[in-house]
Amino acid sequence: MVSVSVNLAAEHADIAFSGPPDAVAVIRAINDAGYEVGTESVDLSIEGMSCAACVNRIETSLKAVPGVTDAMVNLATGKASVEIVSDAVGVADLETSVERIG
Repeated sequence: MVSVSVNLAAEHADIAFSGPPDAVAVIRAINDAGYEVGTESVDLSIEGMSCAACVNRIETSLKAVPGVTDAMVNLATGKASVEIVSDAVGVADLETSVERIG
């Protein structure tokens, strides 16, 4: 981390990183300090998957997006459920991540 700025009245924190952030580690540290991080679940439709390797590649790609805390892809339903830090990741960022891998 490079810097942290917390506004208790607004219940908001800005955290700047020098490299790729580890969202899970940050959330764990905030939770360990007795606070909660707002997260939400985003569902995506995924087309063109044909095997478990596709599922693995997509999950790995989504989890690499800064602000994503978890991703689960279901081959049978063609859907991905992605847990993100609220207001930190846009759906377009998730879609771009999936499109980049084909």
